[in-house]
This record gives sequence, structure tokens and C-alpha cells, in this order.
Amino acid sequence: MLIKFGPPSKEYDPVVYIKERITALTNYLIDDMRDRNLVGLRIRNTENVQDKLLGISFRRRDQLKSDVV
Repeated sequence: MLIKFGPPSKEYDPVVYIKERITALTNYLIDDMRDRNLVGLRIRNTENVQDKLLGISFRRRDQLKSDVV
């Protein structure tokens, strides 16, 4: 699944912006899962494929929070 975020507006804090987007995304993806299900997450830059892949190892659904990312 490819999801692209637009750039934040100039007055928006970039850290808050990405945290809100990741929270909304993870909430959407894990909405129908049981708490004991394992979920992992990988994020990569599609503009520059040479950038390192960011990954969150598998963890229980209830442990996947934007603060972890």
C-alpha cells in the first residue's frame, strides 16, 4: 500500500504533523484487529530509494502507537 502525505503548512510543526498522520494511519489499519494480533510497520522514501527503510518490529496491536514510530 502506498500512502503519500502532502507537506505541512509553514506554520505547522513538522513533528506534530507526521505524528498526527501516523496516528490516523495506524488507527485506520488496525481498527478491525484483535488486541493480540501482531502488527509491523515499514516506512520508506519513494522519492529516494537509497534512503534507509524505517521499520517497527512486530508487536501486539495495542502496543502500536505513534510515539513508538
